[in-house]
Formats: sequence, C-alpha cells, structure tokens
Amino acid sequence: MPTPWFYAAIEENHPELGPPGSLLDETKDRQEEFQMQGLCEEGAIEAAWEAVDFAERYREYLADSDEAQATIVDLADEVRDGEDVVFVCYESDDKPCHRHLLVDVLRERV
Repeated sequence: MPTPWFYAAIEENHPELGPPGSLLDETKDRQEEFQMQGLCEEGAIEAAWEAVDFAERYREYLADSDEAQATIVDLADEVRDGEDVVFVCYESDDKPCHRHLLVDVLRERV
C-alpha cells in the first residue's frame, strides 16, 4: 500500500508489481552492510542491488507471477490504446528503483 502522501498522486495501485518483500528486505540488509563498511548511501544502494542480483530476480518474479503478468498485459493494452501510464515511487530518479525495470518490461510488451 502506498504511503499516505501518494494517495493524491495515484489513480491505481498494483501491489502485484512491487518487488517481493523478501527481496526488498535482503537488499536493504545488504545496503546497511555496505554503509557500515563505509560506502555512501548511493554507492551502498547500487552495491546492494548488484550483490543480490535485484534486477534479474525482480524480472523473474514478474515473469513467474500470474497476477503481475495479467496486470502487465492490461497496462500494455492501455498504452497501445493511447493512455499514459506513469509509475510513481518514493525513490528519487537517481537511485535504483523497480519502476525503472518495470518500464523496461512494459516497453517489451508494447
């Protein structure tokens, strides 16, 4: 569920497109480890993503989830019909975020 300040910015919420909690937890744990080793926040986030193979595992999750696949098909149909689809997240654009991967997956379908 999005944080309260997101409610005004979104029309639809698709939790099935979010990364699995276990992947998020593992990534956060690794980020904290890298920060404890002296990496800056940005460097630690990028190192954690690489260490847990976030991109590949998230793509695998999307491919294996029937619910995620159904939503991706629906969103691709909306884009083909001329509708705008925008993904929002609390992560800034300069940090790795699953929405960037999701855009790539959606583009592959359109």
